[in-house]
Amino acid sequence: MSQKRPSQTLLEATNQPFREVFKACPVGMLLVNDAGVVLQANEALLADFGYCESELLGTSVDRLVPETVQARHATFRQAYMRNPEKRPMGQGRDLFGRRADGSAFPVEVALNPIQMAGETLIIISVIDLTFRIKSEQSFRGVFKACPVGMLLVDEAGIVQHANATLLNDFGYLEKDLVGDSVDRLVPDSVRKRHAAFRQSYMTHPETRPMGQGRDLFARRADGTTFPVEVALNPIQIEGRTQVIISVLDLSFRKQAVREIEDLNQNLERRVRQRTEALAEAKHEIEGLYEERDAHARRLEEINSELESFAYSVSHDLRAPLRYIDGFLGLLQDHLGPTLDEEADRLMKTVTRSAQEMSQLIDDLLAFSRMGRQELKWGLCDMQALAEQAIALLDGQRQARKVDIQFCSPLPSVEGDSAMLRLVWENLVGNAIKYSKGQDGGVIEIGAHEAPDAGIRFWVRDNGIGFNPKYAEKIFGVFERLHSSAQYEGTGIGLANVRRILKRHAGRIWAEGEPDRGAVFWFELPRRSET
Repeated sequence: MSQKRPSQTLLEATNQPFREVFKACPVGMLLVNDAGVVLQANEALLADFGYCESELLGTSVDRLVPETVQARHATFRQAYMRNPEKRPMGQGRDLFGRRADGSAFPVEVALNPIQMAGETLIIISVIDLTFRIKSEQSFRGVFKACPVGMLLVDEAGIVQHANATLLNDFGYLEKDLVGDSVDRLVPDSVRKRHAAFRQSYMTHPETRPMGQGRDLFARRADGTTFPVEVALNPIQIEGRTQVIISVLDLSFRKQAVREIEDLNQNLERRVRQRTEALAEAKHEIEGLYEERDAHARRLEEINSELESFAYSVSHDLRAPLRYIDGFLGLLQDHLGPTLDEEADRLMKTVTRSAQEMSQLIDDLLAFSRMGRQELKWGLCDMQALAEQAIALLDGQRQARKVDIQFCSPLPSVEGDSAMLRLVWENLVGNAIKYSKGQDGGVIEIGAHEAPDAGIRFWVRDNGIGFNPKYAEKIFGVFERLHSSAQYEGTGIGLANVRRILKRHAGRIWAEGEPDRGAVFWFELPRRSET
């Protein structure tokens, strides 16, 4: 049996939470022993240095520094182990790490000794500074290129950097300003006060405008002053507070303000003119609205008169038609044995036509009532209403050999249950009527949420279908795509359906293809509106 190394025993003794936290840390981490042998490395470090775990564990940590300093690094490491302490590594020097491919990159390293089972181990954290350095370079580039004058000053008010815009505005060369006090940029009369204000600000630095409520002036290199707007923004650089000062020359703003005032006066004059024109246009529009409302009222009166006329005419025609149908029946019974085949056919044709006319009048009366009848609002169980309609049409369904299926439960809506039952009777009856009349006829009924928060219902069949270009025509009164000899009906059913749904703030449309069936969609709001 082989004997375990002390470091291996330590690793096995390390508790699971420590190992999990160590591995998951987003900062590169190493665990090395006093000889500099790598015992553990987390995923962040392996990714930064381009190593697999098996390539790095058990090897010297010295391989992670550039070859030019490996010998010195070993000496530094041994010296550190004689008095290990928690501290940053290489203070005051630029440190670099060495990747597996030999390339070097800037790093920041911290050392932290720990005791584990009587042995001193070192946790080394390594931060890749590549992105930070690029960011600092980008910051300096943006700082210098900014079209607004900008300064970077330290806690004592000493200018560290100044961009080209500021130098141009103040008339300085960079060598004349950098390293000097920012106080030289304020007029002589307020320089002492400015120093006091600056020191007070540094006790509680915050992002804010400078000199709120006061007119600020700056001093150029030639001693002249000019109006400015100043903003202060403290930042932390290497643990020290510094302040970015933006200085905007307001010399041209006053001229702009005067120009804007002139423009505002012109604008006010034009607004007055437009307001007067709008008032005249408003008066004309109000007149048009009144005219429109008068036309609408007249149209309502005409529609009401038409409905009353249709109701009256339809009602008055029913009695004569019943007489015709009744007397034809009596005449047929009386002359039946003496009628030849042609006379019998003609009598039956007249009788059938009278019955069709009677049905048409009944449908017209229903259509007329539909527009005048008051809605009886309540919660309507659409599943129950559809099932009631199917039960009423069961004889037709069986004769046509049609199977009716519910694809999903039908939710309840608010409306007039009697009228909504008529919707189901017409749509299901229509689907049965236009089925192919042979085994295999299927009607599907379902519902789902509509995009506008309402409920969308549908009735789909695999019957004879229709040409899509007539999808709107089929909802008109007396509009039929087939003759009454082919399919019974008066052409009012779907018009009634549309009228009912419109009164419930809903809508209906149809889709179909010849010999490929049709689907009728209708939508209702969850809470219908009158």
